[in-house]
Amino acid sequence: MCIDPKNRKLFVFNPTCEMAIANGNIAWSPNKHMQQFEKDLEYLPILFTKGNDLLAVHKKPSTVFAKWLNKTIKIQPLLIDRTHMVPEIENYGSFPAELHPWGWSPTIYHTLKNLMPYTSDVFRKGPNGEWSNDTKKFYSRKTALALLKTIVREHSQEYLLPPAYHPVVAKTVEEVEQRFRKWPQIVLKAPWSASGRGIQILRYRYLNKSNVQWINSVLNQQGYIMVEPLLDKVADFSLHFKINAENIEYIGSGQFTTNVNGQYEQNIIKPKKTQTPVPLSSLAKWITGAMTENRVNTFYRGFAGVDLMTIKINEKTYIHPLVEVNWRYNMGLVALQLEKFIHPNSKGSFKIHVNPKIPFFEIHKQHTAAYPLTIKEGLPYSGYFPLSDPEIARSGAYVILKANV
Repeated sequence: MCIDPKNRKLFVFNPTCEMAIANGNIAWSPNKHMQQFEKDLEYLPILFTKGNDLLAVHKKPSTVFAKWLNKTIKIQPLLIDRTHMVPEIENYGSFPAELHPWGWSPTIYHTLKNLMPYTSDVFRKGPNGEWSNDTKKFYSRKTALALLKTIVREHSQEYLLPPAYHPVVAKTVEEVEQRFRKWPQIVLKAPWSASGRGIQILRYRYLNKSNVQWINSVLNQQGYIMVEPLLDKVADFSLHFKINAENIEYIGSGQFTTNVNGQYEQNIIKPKKTQTPVPLSSLAKWITGAMTENRVNTFYRGFAGVDLMTIKINEKTYIHPLVEVNWRYNMGLVALQLEKFIHPNSKGSFKIHVNPKIPFFEIHKQHTAAYPLTIKEGLPYSGYFPLSDPEIARSGAYVILKANV
C-alpha cells in the first residue's frame, strides 16, 4: 500500500466537540437531535478540501444534492463511509497525512485512533497528535479569559472592556449569587461550551429553582462556571486566525447575528466594514500578540475564530475584544471560505435552518422558488443554493446571494 505523507487530509464534521470535552468519556455520543444535526451538515467541510482529500460522511449525496454541489462548489473530494473509515481509505490506496475533525475532543481522538499511526511525523508530534488533561484545560473558557486579560493589560486604553466587567470563575451557587451585588443582570456559561450552547441569561436579580438546578448540574460535571455581566450589545463580529507552529496568521473578519438568547443565527458573506472605535487590524494584532504570549500553539494547531462585541456602557462605546474563542473550524470561517466560491460582485448570507417541525426540504423548496440561482462567469452570482442534502436532511445549511452593488 502507498502511504502519502505529504498532501492528503481527512475531514470529519463533529460539531458537538465542546460537549464531548465536557463529558470526557471517549465513548460519549450526543443525543439523537444532535446526531441528526451532525449528519445533516456533514458536507460543510467540503469547502476546505482539495481533490486528493477525504471527507468522512454517513451517506453519499443524493442525485439532487450532487447536482447542486457540482453547480456551485465544484469540489469532489473522495467520500468515505464514516463508520468504516480504515477499510474505505485502504481502498483508495493511501492514508491521510493529517486529520481534520471540525474540532478535537477525547471522543474524536478515539474515533480516529486507528488512523493516527499513519499520519505524518510532523502531525503526530504536534499538539493535535494526542489528548491530555492539559489539552482539556486549554479548551475551557478560562483560556479565553486569560487572553482577554492579556489584551487589556498590554493595551490598556479607553475603548477596551474595563476590567470591572470581565468574567469571573464561580465554584458554588453562592458565589454566583454574589455577582448580583455588582451586576444587575448576569450571563452564566459552562466552561466547555460554544455557539450559544451551555449559556443562561439571568435578567432578574435572583436565582430561581431552575437556575440553581442548571448551575449545580454544570458544577457537578465541569467543576466551575463562568459568570459575566449582561452587556448592552451593539453588534457582534469575529476575527479569524490560523495557528501554525511558527506563527499565528490573521486571515479575516466576519459579522454574524444571534438571537436574544445568544444562539447563532447566520453569518454575513462579504459584510460591510465593521465600525469599531479601534481598527480591526489593531485588534487582530493585539489578539495575535496575546495568543503568542500565552503559547497557544503548544496546545493547538489549526483555525481559531474569536468572537468580539461592540457594546455601550453609560452611553459610551467599548469593544469586548474576546468574548470567546472557537478552537476549531466554525461558521464564521465557512462564510469567509464561501467568498472563494461565489462571484466577486456578489454578497449574501450563510444560514442554518433548525426546526424539528419543518424539514429542510420545505425550506429548500421555498427558497429555490423565491431565490432562483443565477450563475455568472461560472460562479454563483445571486439566489439560493444548499450545503445540506435536501432529500434527507432535517436541519440544513444554505446560502442566499445577491448582487453587491
